[in-house]
Amino acid sequence: VAGVVQPIALGKLDLGRILLPPPSSTGCDGASLAPRFGGRRPAQTDMPNMPPTPLLETDRLWLKPLCMADAPAVQRRFPRWEIVRHLSAVVPWPYPADGAEKFLRESLTKMETGTHSKWGIWLKGGPDELIGIIEIWVPDPATRDSRGFWLDSEFQGRGLMTEAADR
Repeated sequence: VAGVVQPIALGKLDLGRILLPPPSSTGCDGASLAPRFGGRRPAQTDMPNMPPTPLLETDRLWLKPLCMADAPAVQRRFPRWEIVRHLSAVVPWPYPADGAEKFLRESLTKMETGTHSKWGIWLKGGPDELIGIIEIWVPDPATRDSRGFWLDSEFQGRGLMTEAADR
């Protein structure tokens, strides 16, 4: 993946030096990440925009921007009570059969509008699909929430989420 390394900061959150996708970059299915807005982000009047979601790398992980092609892995790995019980009450339980597709459609819209950055966590040398998700967003003034994450229980206890969050 060709790209440009550049420093990025969002308020007090310094993302450090990261690999930004090239300007012509597309979603993993080849579709533009912002098709409904003519290739540009819509203006946000009530909150700042996040920078475009970049591809990130750690020693053991790839953090790849989410896309609709991730739906089967999310649907297979996420709906486990030992994962969902730690998340917001907004997450439906039991998790519906179309839960991953709905989540990803909503996620891509939030990424397109610049309010969220969401990554699939991919283990280098591991399964050829994501094993979890990590996300950040413009902080909610009421709840002060600004991040979320989950990791397939099969991969917990190895420091992978800490590694992803430290990136």
